[in-house]
Amino acid sequence: DPLRLGIQADGNAVKGWSAAKLLDGVRDLDIAYFGAGPPDNVRRWRNFWQDRPTLPELVRIRVRFAAGDRRVWPDLIVRPLVSVNSGCQLDAVNGTCKAAAS
Repeated sequence: DPLRLGIQADGNAVKGWSAAKLLDGVRDLDIAYFGAGPPDNVRRWRNFWQDRPTLPELVRIRVRFAAGDRRVWPDLIVRPLVSVNSGCQLDAVNGTCKAAAS
């Protein structure tokens, strides 16, 4: 839910953003995240991945089309490889972020 996540769905607050229709006839779009997390710490598909110190192991995107539409798309499953930490100062020796100077 974009509003729950603090995202302005109409994009007015995002410079350079404009709406574009990518696909017609979509009934459902489902995004799920695979990995261990609270409350059970079991590796499984989850509907949310928020406030976690690591990326999910996998992300699944599932599209279902409107009744009568003959298109059937397989799930798209990807493994995130990179995350961006805009406050990161890369330590060239070990490839990790070092603490930013205060």
